[in-house]
Amino acid sequence: MTEVELKTFLENEPLFHAVPSLAMTDPVFLAEPTGSIYYGTGLTTSRASSIGLPFDVLILILGAEKLRRQFGLDRIYHHIADTHALTNPFCTTEGVAAMAAEYREVVGKIAKAANIPIEVRLSSEFDRSAEYEALLARVHTDKAEYVRRELADMLWYSETHGVRLKLGWLLQAGESELGF
Repeated sequence: MTEVELKTFLENEPLFHAVPSLAMTDPVFLAEPTGSIYYGTGLTTSRASSIGLPFDVLILILGAEKLRRQFGLDRIYHHIADTHALTNPFCTTEGVAAMAAEYREVVGKIAKAANIPIEVRLSSEFDRSAEYEALLARVHTDKAEYVRRELADMLWYSETHGVRLKLGWLLQAGESELGF
């Protein structure tokens, strides 16, 4: 896959934002498009627990599969940030566990119905390991602990599962310089 091929793909998919996506794509990946894809879903907003898996997660699931097929990538990982949610004072261990189980079940049903090979992973399955702790120690940010863990997750998926492409949500343009 070349930058031109990815640009064409992104510009022809109305659910993707081509300019910020291309700006954040690793040129090494474009030169050698191998590896896997990952995206994540949280269980909370900054103020409250989520109420069910957002419908627009389908954009990530279907988009990841289209990219996987079109560019011959290996796998799709759907990350559920369960322990990240526990950094919020309004979350309980029981509530987070129930939401994570529900998300995992729903994503599994979608993947099965659409015949999409998705591996669903929970943060709690690996983020207490020595390997993850070492990655977390490498991440320094002035942002919240949740953001620190998101950054460590990217390293973990890259280094342990060969992830080379991460899909993400686009927020309001005022959120950051690039808008996401």
